[in-house]
Amino acid sequence: MTELRNHPPANATLAEETEENGPHHMTIASHKVIASVALPMAANGDPDFVAFRRYLRWLADEQGITAFAINADTGEGAHLDNPERLRTADAVREEFGDTVYLVSGLIATHDRAAKQLASDLATAGTDALLMFTPPAFAGTTVSTDALVGYYSATREAGLPLIAFSLMADVGGVTLTPDTLAPLCAVPDLIAAVKDASFDARAYVRTRDLLTQSFPNVELLTGCDNFILESYILGAHGSLLGFAGLAGAATLRLHDLVHAGRIAEAIRWDAERIAPLASVMYGEPIRDNRSRLKEALVHLGVIDAAHLRAPLRPVAEADRERMLAAVDRTFAPFEVTA
Repeated sequence: MTELRNHPPANATLAEETEENGPHHMTIASHKVIASVALPMAANGDPDFVAFRRYLRWLADEQGITAFAINADTGEGAHLDNPERLRTADAVREEFGDTVYLVSGLIATHDRAAKQLASDLATAGTDALLMFTPPAFAGTTVSTDALVGYYSATREAGLPLIAFSLMADVGGVTLTPDTLAPLCAVPDLIAAVKDASFDARAYVRTRDLLTQSFPNVELLTGCDNFILESYILGAHGSLLGFAGLAGAATLRLHDLVHAGRIAEAIRWDAERIAPLASVMYGEPIRDNRSRLKEALVHLGVIDAAHLRAPLRPVAEADRERMLAAVDRTFAPFEVTA
């Protein structure tokens, strides 16, 4: 029996590519599982970067994660100011140097701010940008010309862009195929789409658009509520808050599906993934951030589950059920070839 730890790559080719060229020369999806990480806070709401680095080291050493996403929804990115976002990127590079792949959320309200933040994040060592849709574009009708202009404003930074379709319940904007198509049609603008719609039908529509019209644009699942199904439905890789907790379990699921071991993947999902994900991403879904921090405290990874106001701690009624699911996922398991 063993604890949840790192797993070997799904194939030797990927391992050789990583060893030969390093993580920055690989496609985004070839990192398999990018963990969207929490940002530990002190009691006064300031980021605790000592705890943050300890948490990332646990994900790397104990969970096998080699790619991180910072300043995203899981990391309370919308509640940070730009100096804090840059300091978060600095902390990752201070801990790991260039040995990990780093995605940062880009959250801005207008083109000029997006351009400056993209440049600053590139200087801080970010490898790719996860493009949050500005609040001005929220609603059912998105100006595609304006959105293309917003994305294009960041191009001088020279970083791959990940279009981000995010459900409205956590403050995002779901990007329909009609919105995504003009973005994907601009040469060399979009490297990947992260679908975090949490809606299987919307996810399939995004997949079909990319498969049929833009095969060079990768699909990353961000649907923590149906990870297994989104892999089977055609995700090239994943960028998940769930992996910021159960990284090794998520990597194992990815490897089973991509090795064609679907029956084993279904069993693994039923035993280790779905029970915890259903609690972590249950209603109200915006509480996933507080639940993640409570789980990390329970595992002894961080010392406190402080959040930045106005975010609030996990409801007491959820705690016992959530921690039981955490214990189930992190119980020892048999490793098979």
